[in-house]
Amino acid sequence: MKKVVWLFGQSGSGRRTLVNNVIHDNKEAKKALDLDYDNIDFVMLPYKTIYAFENHVSLINRKATILSSIEEFSKSNKDVLLIFGEFVDFIKIEVSLLHEAIDNNPDLDNQIFFINPSDMHVLHERLKAQDWYKENEKENSYRFQFAWLEVAVSYMRDSLNKYKDLGYKVYEVDTLDGYKIDKPKTLELKNNEKIDQ
Repeated sequence: MKKVVWLFGQSGSGRRTLVNNVIHDNKEAKKALDLDYDNIDFVMLPYKTIYAFENHVSLINRKATILSSIEEFSKSNKDVLLIFGEFVDFIKIEVSLLHEAIDNNPDLDNQIFFINPSDMHVLHERLKAQDWYKENEKENSYRFQFAWLEVAVSYMRDSLNKYKDLGYKVYEVDTLDGYKIDKPKTLELKNNEKIDQ
């Protein structure tokens, strides 16, 4: 089945590295992420996403680009479509882009990867190493403190998990050292039947 995989995570979590590894055929990464396919595509967005939620025209363009890309992908010979998710895509579940995308394409394997290193201190250091952070380090060190990051990660995790009710498969991908994904565990019952948790 064709997969649409949304990639969410805080700045510095490793989304761009993940896409580069998958697009450039890193076999180990693709196997760990269950993306071992030959025909993988990536939605190219035409603008910087930092603070894009404040720009109404950018949001309209973003939505149109993503929805048309999913539509084209559904009719193509591609196996996987990767999309960089942003905060604006999930904040109001009833009217979100994620909601509209799955409503329009319920027959695709719709997945969400929450990209997040398991050590928050590592994530905070990665965030501080971003170019946009360094451009205004004094202000950003005040705005993006460690305590803020802990709350932001928890909020994103909780919000994304709510999309399971709409039919998304939601996985947390640990990017601390390579890739580890929280696949649902399968329990063996005494009568040899299996159930998914």
